[in-house]
Amino acid sequence: SVIIRDAVLQELAVKLRLDYDTIRTEFERRIRATTRGYRISEPISSVSMLSNSDQAGAELRLMLAVAVNRELFGVVRARLDADEIEDGRARSLYIALEDCFRHNQDDTETLLLKIESEELRAVVAEKLSIDEFTINSQVYVDEGVHQVKYNSLKRKRARVMERVRQAENSGASDVLYGLLSVIIFLDGELE
Repeated sequence: SVIIRDAVLQELAVKLRLDYDTIRTEFERRIRATTRGYRISEPISSVSMLSNSDQAGAELRLMLAVAVNRELFGVVRARLDADEIEDGRARSLYIALEDCFRHNQDDTETLLLKIESEELRAVVAEKLSIDEFTINSQVYVDEGVHQVKYNSLKRKRARVMERVRQAENSGASDVLYGLLSVIIFLDGELE
């Protein structure tokens, strides 16, 4: 019914800290598009965008958890740089969160406006509306940061190992010794 729909949209607007008219307009736009026989950029479901098996999904899950628990972003940014995030979607969300953090903007609408990808914006709005990642959020974020840093170190080590092979092939022993010391350092960090 219209009454229930408006009540749900009102609740959603409060939950997301968005303007009710914005929520209602977007809802009506999607209804019109669906009734005309086509769908407009349907939000990607969490299942397809957040595959548990890949690193990109893990990075995105971490950043979504931080978007839901914005008070944890200061901790994350102290431990993790955007350059350590390989997935472009997760890096984009990190950058939007960073921009909000620097300008002391903690409202949801501002965060969503800073996200360029409509797909990503829809997933962030979904996660904010259902309060996913709110239970044990600190533990989840700590483990996520640890995993992202670990994978970043593994990628660095692989790049250095490629340079070691190149130095071995060219007979550049002075470069080789320097690279081997970097490998030892990275192995220690990985441990």
